[in-house]
Amino acid sequence: MKNDLETLLYFCRLAFERRLVCGSGGNISVRSGKYILITPMGYSIGALTGDVISKMEMDGALLGGGKPSKEFGMHLACYHCRNDVNAIVHVHPTYAVAVSCLKDSDRECAMPIYTAGYNARVGKLPIVQYAPPGSAELAAMTADIISQRDSVMLANHGIVTVGSELQSAYNIAEEIEENAHQYWLLGSSGRVLPASKD
Repeated sequence: MKNDLETLLYFCRLAFERRLVCGSGGNISVRSGKYILITPMGYSIGALTGDVISKMEMDGALLGGGKPSKEFGMHLACYHCRNDVNAIVHVHPTYAVAVSCLKDSDRECAMPIYTAGYNARVGKLPIVQYAPPGSAELAAMTADIISQRDSVMLANHGIVTVGSELQSAYNIAEEIEENAHQYWLLGSSGRVLPASKD
């Protein structure tokens, strides 16, 4: 569990340094044996220490640390729908959030696909309709998409990515933000790739 905690803290700091979150926004978790470790409510993830990380049972019972992120239900729902998922990154990066706020988005593919790397790791990124953060509705909609793929955009909110470990989940989050940045730079002038991954 110590290595899981150290890894979680490392990727929390990295997400903050790379501006994937600001203030006390965003939340990251890892499955650690039969428990999960998740970032707590009310803290900047760039300044977390091990003693405030929330340790939870898979049924949501809090075992230690600070009060868990209000999105803990979404994390648990995603873990319950995929046994191969051991890490979840939920962040609010500037360009991806801007894309999530666009009117008349294609719910099956939130933004054009520009690079081979993005195509391979993400492909057609679906976007779920807006629901309040921390709500059971948002948790259910997110888990429904994550049951089929490793990433989803949340309307007017941010992105959720998952992986077998934190490195892979984090990499997808950065890939989405980079493609969103390119989308804003290119406008309608970009050469779009056909999706190789749904």
